[in-house]
Amino acid sequence: MNIVIDTNVFVAAFRSQTGASFQIVSMIFTTKIFTVHLSTPLLTEYESKIRERTPISFSETDEFLSNLKEASVVHKIYYLFQGFLRDTNDDMLLELAVKSQSSYIVSHNIKDLQGAISFGVTPITPKDFLTILRQLQ
Repeated sequence: MNIVIDTNVFVAAFRSQTGASFQIVSMIFTTKIFTVHLSTPLLTEYESKIRERTPISFSETDEFLSNLKEASVVHKIYYLFQGFLRDTNDDMLLELAVKSQSSYIVSHNIKDLQGAISFGVTPITPKDFLTILRQLQ
């Protein structure tokens, strides 16, 4: 199963090790049930927001992102999808999800991602995504 993970999931995972976000982020490196898809702009956003909004160090952030990149599939995106989502900053998530044929965009902000449904991509919360994963195991 192919997925795209919104930045807010990584921020939540680094703020708390007890939630669904942390469980999903941990599974990236230990499971073959899903494949994470990335783009360079999305990795840049991850780096910026993790450094800005979490307590982890620069070196830990660099190490995490390096490991994430190795465990994921990286795509080039061209910003062809503009204005489809309520928050235009999320359009890169939609374009990446469509290009990677992802089933889900995992996010805490599914309200802004509802436009993805018309492209066959389901916005889903980390908690609901974990429920799906448990059903597959």
